Amino acid sequence: MKRCFKKVNIALFCVLIVLIFLGLSASAYSEPRWNMSNLISSKHYTDSSGKTWYPAPAFYLPQFLTGVENSNGESTYYQTSWDGGSSQFKWNNHHFVNEILTPDNEPQQGYDYYYQFGAYVTNSDPKYSYVPYYSGKFYVDSKAPSVSFSPVSKQASSPITVTFGAFDSGSDVFDGDTGSGLNHYIYRTSNDNGKTWGAWSGSKTTNSIITFSDPGAYQIEVQAWDNVGNSSDWVSGSYIVGKIDAGGSVGNTSGEYRTNTDVITSVIVTNSGSDITPETGGSVTFSIPGITTQAKSFVLPAGGSEPVWFRWHTPSTPGNITATVNINAGPSSTTLTPTFNIYTLQEKTPPDPKGTDKPDAYFQYSFPPNLATTTSASWTTYAAHQEQRSGQIWNDSEKKYDTYTYQVWVFTTNSYSASLSAVLKATPDSYNPTAIQSYGLWTVKSGYGINESVTTSISSNDTGAVTGVQNVIGYYPEFMYNDTGYSFGGYNRVFEMLSGGLNSAFDLKPNVYSEHTSHVHFLPVWFRDGDYTPEVFYFDAWTPAGMLSGCATDTVHVNGSVYDDYHVYPKY
Repeated sequence: MKRCFKKVNIALFCVLIVLIFLGLSASAYSEPRWNMSNLISSKHYTDSSGKTWYPAPAFYLPQFLTGVENSNGESTYYQTSWDGGSSQFKWNNHHFVNEILTPDNEPQQGYDYYYQFGAYVTNSDPKYSYVPYYSGKFYVDSKAPSVSFSPVSKQASSPITVTFGAFDSGSDVFDGDTGSGLNHYIYRTSNDNGKTWGAWSGSKTTNSIITFSDPGAYQIEVQAWDNVGNSSDWVSGSYIVGKIDAGGSVGNTSGEYRTNTDVITSVIVTNSGSDITPETGGSVTFSIPGITTQAKSFVLPAGGSEPVWFRWHTPSTPGNITATVNINAGPSSTTLTPTFNIYTLQEKTPPDPKGTDKPDAYFQYSFPPNLATTTSASWTTYAAHQEQRSGQIWNDSEKKYDTYTYQVWVFTTNSYSASLSAVLKATPDSYNPTAIQSYGLWTVKSGYGINESVTTSISSNDTGAVTGVQNVIGYYPEFMYNDTGYSFGGYNRVFEMLSGGLNSAFDLKPNVYSEHTSHVHFLPVWFRDGDYTPEVFYFDAWTPAGMLSGCATDTVHVNGSVYDDYHVYPKY
């Protein structure tokens, strides 16, 4: 019995020893935990999703596990993951308890991270050896906010409106990375393209809108902060508002038109300011009460000029009429009030030819004069289209220039021209029985009549901007071709139009002294033998560059007179 009792006591003692050992062993181990004091003391921000963000430059990594250590004061093996455990942990060597950890990868400016730390802790009980413990996730925001300008840069002749603001978008390193969010931004402007700056604005969180109206070169600087203190500094491209100074003059300096005629009046617009683009809206309005009102748009680069033309028909009644021309471009406006003299083209009909006519005492035989004419013209207009350009703005947070694209207006020229020609044909009157043609030259006797026909042609690469010839005047050698100031000078014949358009045709009007009302001009009976060369002046062919005109001649040979065809015959 005593032996049994002793055996029981020994067994109980053994159990007690085991329990004591187990208790001592258990009391030697405490649950690992992270020391978070340094981390919590750093600046941080918890967003609406519950993520707590820490700024990279001030990020204090958590102290190591507390409450567990090896006999040499170390915890065994630690690891870090910069993407929250998505990448495989890499276990490192021993680390002292309560010593601040350093991550395997240092935070890089411009990227967001979230870290997770793990450790194997050991003690003498194999049951607790190499047990991994992991921290929570620590979100690190090291990317500064961004700034948007719309447009980034622009040049115009009209006010420029810019919408700008800041945002914090994250870096897409991990799912749901939206960054810590925008806290606020401030801005200031420069009216000398960044040489000097105005005062900073107050704090903003939504987009701002600024309109630059006065001529000048402007820039906008924006500084933005996110919720953990990352900051950025951005400077926009240039916003250049030009001074618009559009003016002009009326191209027809003579101010004269013939009655019942298609004419083209050009307004020569000029631009002594900055570019006039489709955005600026340049226009010319041409108005004559009761006759026409027209408006046309135009574009014009700085320092340029071009014709803006208007086609209209003059009244059939002569007199003075006043037009109103308004030139508008952006805030610039000019009004012109030209007056035009509308007159009827009058013929100074030569007197009735007689067989007893003699040349004037001051008459001299002469060659056809070289009349002042303009047989060709050219003009240029401008067109504008947009092209993409690239520029750079300073990104202070990344210490580099960022490239941006923007649209600019590019001017091109359109060149036009017109040229005029005509042919005069002088042929004998059908009632001339003795006219002879030899090798294309007609020989006639003085005192008979000749027919004159004129065909004209105008060619242009802009046929809608030109008119054909609408008037022809004939001049003659017996009157020394034009008004010489003598009593016998100044006679002419105004031709009638047979067909109009760019290829027009004309003929002499019926001669009031012709027995047959023929379309003829009579050669004076006293004109000497030799060449008789009439001349015509053709005009009223209008272009945006003014009126075209020209002259043409043809020749018949004179041999004898109408008296040579008279003979005496007996009366039976």
